[in-house]
Amino acid sequence: MSRKSRLVVAVVTVLIALVIISCGKDEPNPISTNVYGNAVLLRPFNLPTLEDDSKICYELWLVDFEYTRDSDSNEFRIVKDEISLGKFYWNNHRYEFYSLTGGPRDSVFATPNSRNVYDFNTIMITLEPLEEDNVRSNNGVIFDDIEFGQPIRGEFDFVNRQARDVVYETEFEMKADFVLRTYSDDGLPEQNALSGLWFHDVRNVSGVWRIVKTLVLPVLTENANITYEGWIEMPGVLSKPLSTGKFKSPEYKDWNNQYVGPYSFPNLPGEDFVDHEPAGLDFPLTLVGSGMVYISIEPYPDPDPDERFPLTIFSSPLPVSTPLNSSHFPMENRYGFLPGFNATVMEL
Repeated sequence: MSRKSRLVVAVVTVLIALVIISCGKDEPNPISTNVYGNAVLLRPFNLPTLEDDSKICYELWLVDFEYTRDSDSNEFRIVKDEISLGKFYWNNHRYEFYSLTGGPRDSVFATPNSRNVYDFNTIMITLEPLEEDNVRSNNGVIFDDIEFGQPIRGEFDFVNRQARDVVYETEFEMKADFVLRTYSDDGLPEQNALSGLWFHDVRNVSGVWRIVKTLVLPVLTENANITYEGWIEMPGVLSKPLSTGKFKSPEYKDWNNQYVGPYSFPNLPGEDFVDHEPAGLDFPLTLVGSGMVYISIEPYPDPDPDERFPLTIFSSPLPVSTPLNSSHFPMENRYGFLPGFNATVMEL
């Protein structure tokens, strides 16, 4: 055998050996970069019921956000692309979706024109008007990131970076309490003392009773389509809930102190129920007995301002007997019961 022939045989032998060795290895199967899904299976939890007598509905969105920084190194996001997967009603008791035209609808939401779900990085549910305007309301704080291979579990989240166009960033623990004190009737707190409810505390500081801010909530931005609102419900006394006022910041008074008297009152959320009573009620109203106090999250603009929207972040019973003048009442934090959803990407 010539030297050249021996060289060819040697090369072939080495190649065969390499093939045999490589066949014995478990090579990882790389994830395809062309991942595709054109539908979302939606499974909500704790989502308030909205049905055909409602003035608003839900809408499911896919959004592609891009994060960047301004000249001062502040991070902000811009919308590169977004699509609606459709508006819907929801009955939380029957756990069923409904179309806006009536009748049950499927829990699978297809993308328009078979768009790829993985072209987007965020999925969210928003509150929307019934009429179609092709505009996403800026209240999408029920959401999750979309990442291939990761479970999608959207939650109502104030502090996640993707809610920055709704709330100012915060990392503190939310809390609330209230006092029963009347400030505006005649300037004397002892007169009709139990006709006002205010979200603050009153403490003795060096022998002087002072108002202390104790309501801790994220501040909602000016362009957020949600607000906070305080409510009082007293079955047998009130035929419908009474609002203590809407607000976006816990640091300042709410937007509408419609029942206060002629004297001054705190620059904080709350209300005195002493004047300009609605039809069928007698003021001053005594806020002791069977009843509840709530702080809710409301759509803004509010399609039904006389009713409490069932997104409750704080709740507490009213005192059943006359409290001490210095008493304050802690409220239960209901943040963990706010709505969310599980979602699965599908290909139809």
